[in-house]
Amino acid sequence: MPTILCHHTHTADSNRAEREVRGHTNGIHHADYVSTVGAAPPNLDVIFTRTEHWQADPARFDRLAERVAARDGAVDRFDSHVVFEVGGSRGAVINGVETSVETDDSHVTVCGLPIEDRPPARACSLDELCALAREAAWVAPAHPLFPGLGFPDERLRRFLERVEGEPFGVALGYTTGYPAALNALARGRHTARPIRAYAREYDVPLLPELDWHAPLPRTPSGFGVVDDEAFAALVEGEIPTADLLNSRVLKAGRWPGGVAWTDFVQTFPGAVPAPFRSFAGTATPTPDRLRAVRDRTTAELFAHSFWRRFCRSA
Repeated sequence: MPTILCHHTHTADSNRAEREVRGHTNGIHHADYVSTVGAAPPNLDVIFTRTEHWQADPARFDRLAERVAARDGAVDRFDSHVVFEVGGSRGAVINGVETSVETDDSHVTVCGLPIEDRPPARACSLDELCALAREAAWVAPAHPLFPGLGFPDERLRRFLERVEGEPFGVALGYTTGYPAALNALARGRHTARPIRAYAREYDVPLLPELDWHAPLPRTPSGFGVVDDEAFAALVEGEIPTADLLNSRVLKAGRWPGGVAWTDFVQTFPGAVPAPFRSFAGTATPTPDRLRAVRDRTTAELFAHSFWRRFCRSA
């Protein structure tokens, strides 16, 4: 059964954490695992990494189990992840957080953490990050070269040199879940040294990352593709770190993929100059509006004819 990876996701728990930890009240995070797996083709497995901002409430997995049970599905819970089934489709959610290193602007996903209460992790030193990551399966800088929300060269090199020899896996985020032009920025295509060059120099894999807030790409692109053995390992209670970090980027069609601009600005109205926000319908990203765009894009994504070919050939 073919398996895709949806790495770097934010449920509504990130809204609460942003409000409590940083005082941010934009409420733009609305990923939903149960409804997404329910919309997927019945012969497609989906693996998510749950990377809430700063802290991850264990109650998320209790709520997930309740919603799966309401759909007559089943859930198996392990130390650091859950596996569930709804409507003939299977999903897995790997627990983690998105923290930051040295400043609030250089973000790192820490995946495979035990499902338990822990203090918020924010603006960590490299030593603090490594101490947290030793409890996890892997770490990966998020949108690493995005202007203003990534890593300057010196900080990225300090990170890559510090984590060498640590027991956890290491990857570099390969951003796929923004509009195509912003994906290119996050990968450093505008610089003399794009993210692929760092991956080659330090011999670390590139991990496709959607950074899913609400909308998904309407066409099949941006997910990771992993071998079926990865999901089988999750069913047995193991996190197959090497298989997940070696995932391939899913791409359907010739053109660069990503989230449509019209969907993206619903989540990030700041991407539209202030005088034009009302005209563009992006003045207030309300929860209802964001959940609606999430559900519309998810439905259109999985209705695409590509999946029939993909599931037959995988």
